[in-house]
Amino acid sequence: MESSFAIRMIGRTARSTRFVVYALLIAFMANLGAMVDALLHPDIPWFDEEHLLVGGLSAVLLAALALALESFLIHLQQAIAEINRLASFIAICSSCKKVRLPGKHEGEGGETWMPLEHYVQQQTTTRFSHGICPDCMESYLTELE
Repeated sequence: MESSFAIRMIGRTARSTRFVVYALLIAFMANLGAMVDALLHPDIPWFDEEHLLVGGLSAVLLAALALALESFLIHLQQAIAEINRLASFIAICSSCKKVRLPGKHEGEGGETWMPLEHYVQQQTTTRFSHGICPDCMESYLTELE
């Protein structure tokens, strides 16, 4: 739970940082023409109608590009999360419910299989308490009769 909160906070901080960088880049790029004119042609006023119009249009276009980039990054992060979710599938025996351990082999090319309860306990902080459900209890009792 704590790591999920930390990941969300890091994501928000990164997003906030990106927006600050976008704003600074937009402000710089929107005024680039005026700055060049101020350096190369000091006799031309750089805070005039033409520079304001060009700078304003540039700022709007750059803001649209920044929003498109941010949208792309959000979709990319969602795709990566989906890939990670799909990559987390566990190979489990349909009969005995043992889990195949990835990349671990016993003996000569054999695979290592572990009971599901042991695997979950090894990978998480979850602990198991066993019982029997009503359907299995009924089935078990009819087998005894």
